[in-house]
Amino acid sequence: KFFNQMGYKTTISPYKWEGEADIKYLYDNVYIGGYGIRSDIKTYKWMEENFDMNIIKVKMVDEYMYHLDCSIFPLNPDKTMVCTELYDTLELKQIEKHTEIVDIDVEDSMYGMANSVRLGNMILCASNISELKKSHEYYEGEKHKIESLEKICANEGMEPVIFNLSEYMKSGNIEYVINKFNLNIGDFIKVAKEASEISKKLSIIYEDDTFEDINKIFDNNLIQKTMS
Repeated sequence: KFFNQMGYKTTISPYKWEGEADIKYLYDNVYIGGYGIRSDIKTYKWMEENFDMNIIKVKMVDEYMYHLDCSIFPLNPDKTMVCTELYDTLELKQIEKHTEIVDIDVEDSMYGMANSVRLGNMILCASNISELKKSHEYYEGEKHKIESLEKICANEGMEPVIFNLSEYMKSGNIEYVINKFNLNIGDFIKVAKEASEISKKLSIIYEDDTFEDINKIFDNNLIQKTMS
């Protein structure tokens, strides 16, 4: 309804599709689409037939990284971060026809490196490492993720921006956090959505109720209520 009121025509896929989390834009009409766990491959064939899209279709095989944005992140029109371990040779060859692959390992993907947001020349990536003691079980994983991202950004002339979402989780008030850190609402909601997905995965991996509680905090209903 909102988009219709803004003058946009909206179309709903007749097949199961998880939305932006399962598709990444490369350039022109070229996209990468993930299928198999949360999205049906028929969706991408339907998009190609109706919207002149060229979609590289890759299968999601990891039960914990069930969305495409857990393992693939376009850095720029020329290069894309890909956790190559999760894809087969034919899929990688298809991707390489359109973009140069920057390989990232599974551990960094699990800690959310691909769940980043690009704003111009900046790569925004969430981490709570500033609150972790070196003895904490997640410290080394967060540290390695940040170091890996810093190396990639240095090679590409980009700027990594590491930020902590704990302030939001403590206050439960999105408007306060947006104003305090001068954030764009749309970008914040996207990051909050991704944080919700990451915390859900971590709760499954480590069987830790703390991550489940974080996931509940980032519930969409809470976001809508806070912004209303």
